[in-house]
Amino acid sequence: MKAGQSPRISKPGTTSAANHSVSALISSQNRPKVRTVSGTVTIFRSRRTVLYHYVASVTPRISLSRPSGVANMKVAMTIVTCMAATFVLWPAYAPLGSAATTPPQTTFMPPEVLSAADTRYPIRSIGGGVVVLAVSLNADRAVERIYPLLDRGSLTDAAVASVRSWNFQSASEHGRPRPSELVVAFVFRPPVAQWAPPRFRPVFPVAAADNIGTSGHSPPGILSVAYAAYPINTVASGSVVVQVSVDQAGNTVDVEVLRGLLPFTPLVVEAAKRWRFQPATLHGQPVASKVPIAFVFERPVLNPPRPQPNHRN
Repeated sequence: MKAGQSPRISKPGTTSAANHSVSALISSQNRPKVRTVSGTVTIFRSRRTVLYHYVASVTPRISLSRPSGVANMKVAMTIVTCMAATFVLWPAYAPLGSAATTPPQTTFMPPEVLSAADTRYPIRSIGGGVVVLAVSLNADRAVERIYPLLDRGSLTDAAVASVRSWNFQSASEHGRPRPSELVVAFVFRPPVAQWAPPRFRPVFPVAAADNIGTSGHSPPGILSVAYAAYPINTVASGSVVVQVSVDQAGNTVDVEVLRGLLPFTPLVVEAAKRWRFQPATLHGQPVASKVPIAFVFERPVLNPPRPQPNHRN
């Protein structure tokens, strides 16, 4: 072999075969083994490992015993240098390829109630039913606006006054607080022994998007509700506040008691588990959410006051 020519491989034609085998080894992810000039080797996940095995199989076949051995040695050293550079540079460039192919994951934590005070049944009221409020929170956990989605007159006024005394946690996205909306429900049971709850109609906050903000976050809708009965062995009054965790499919996954009151708490938890929801959304995609629900009980009386209208005209 003359100086300046390519190094001679021991078997003619094996150079192209080796190149083909290495390309197949790098690109294939399904075949467990691939054939090279040195035999069958196991497929590896990184290019630097493939290059190492390729050099290890080809370098011993380069002839160094002829006058052109110096040129062949330079070729061998070039291959070894490329192998070393691959070991050094691959860890730095591998994350770039992974980031290009992996879509970014959105870390969203829904808004929630941290603590809730007692809610009293309005004086001289005999109405009952569900009140639903949309509460707009800013990034600093402050309540900016409370908008009734299901209004029941004096019961709504009592619910709004109670919510203003609660402590909230704003939503966060990628670890940063952000404005968001929270749906809060109140269930008022009137002070009567026998009560037939009014028919509930589903509440969809997305329909009132102009009123609850433009943050890109829409709280969950309420599809159906369940009521807790008043125990016959008590004369207590007060409220129980629970917080329902709703997953991306609208299923209830947990019921947390924020404010308990015996003997009402077990009955409230069982009733809250039967509520049904429409998932909340963030930028049009379903996300997990939390729905606080306050069940307000008033002791039944023998001569209740005259009923007041529940709905505002």
